[in-house]
Amino acid sequence: MVKKTISKGKVKTVAVKASINGNSINQTTIKIARETKLRLNKLKEYDRESYDQILRKMLYVLNICRQAPEKAKRVLEEIDMRIKMSKEFDEEGVL
Repeated sequence: MVKKTISKGKVKTVAVKASINGNSINQTTIKIARETKLRLNKLKEYDRESYDQILRKMLYVLNICRQAPEKAKRVLEEIDMRIKMSKEFDEEGVL
């Protein structure tokens, strides 16, 4: 959960602690351009995938790329295939 307060026309974002399944986590808000948000949305494998999950996936692939570029290429191809399949299911109305 993120708490926002507005003062003098500016938005101030305060990070708060949240709990998922009893595990305490810290969350924060980052500001990104609308174009970046749209690009992140295109990387979603499913509608409810969070931006945190997308960014973690991107970092995972980048780390693999440093050590084994061919493996990273395979991972990216698998992700692309899952995104394509997800979009086809959405178009057909199958969930």
